[in-house]
Amino acid sequence: MTNDRVETILTMRDNGSNLRAIAGEVGITRERVRQILAANGLKTMTAEDRMERAATAWRESGQAREAADVAREHGLPVNAVTLAYLRREVKGLSLPSAKASRSQWTRAEIAACVLDVAVEHDIDPVTGWMRMSDYDHWRRDGDPSGATIGANYLWSEVMADAGFDPANAHDRGKRIGSRPKQWADSDLDRAVLTFLDAKPPSLSAHALEAFLVSHPEHPSLATIRNRFRVRGIGTIAGIITDVLGRCRTS
Repeated sequence: MTNDRVETILTMRDNGSNLRAIAGEVGITRERVRQILAANGLKTMTAEDRMERAATAWRESGQAREAADVAREHGLPVNAVTLAYLRREVKGLSLPSAKASRSQWTRAEIAACVLDVAVEHDIDPVTGWMRMSDYDHWRRDGDPSGATIGANYLWSEVMADAGFDPANAHDRGKRIGSRPKQWADSDLDRAVLTFLDAKPPSLSAHALEAFLVSHPEHPSLATIRNRFRVRGIGTIAGIITDVLGRCRTS
């Protein structure tokens, strides 16, 4: 193999490219790439090494970006584990996911659906409030689900768009048995961990909501969604990954 091809391999590896990308560029097998790297004193980076390298480069750049764009730039898989790790390691630079802008539902359209459901169940926007779980139970066929809404918008903002006063949530939106206090982050983490310990049939938003409704000592799904949404984590998979990641290191 020529020195130029070896130099290309070493340069690509130094820039964070994985074995598959290098092999495709040079036209050799991944095993051969691994052998050349080893011969030049370079170890094959693990997935954790590559994620750490990407996080370090992002942090040093000081640029506010979406985690998915950073992952693609460094040849990392764009999945819940990678994105949660990058957001956690580079606090303050992570922009919210663009998923909301790609949603087929705008906030105005969702607010209209929410208001229609509230009116059908005699809930006065001036003095009343409706929980996300109530809406999800009452919504009509074709209306956006609670999972869709929670992944894109804050429930309190949607309710405000529908004409509800967010102050009513504290008096009329409380779940039976809920404590009249501000939920701490540890309370949210404990709810997610307890849900996982219960070995649910799936790790979906609907499974988590069903669990929380039957365990009123924990915060609601809307509360958990809203808190994590502020941090740039909009999916249930992302929430679970973030909680597990922090609990392992604590």
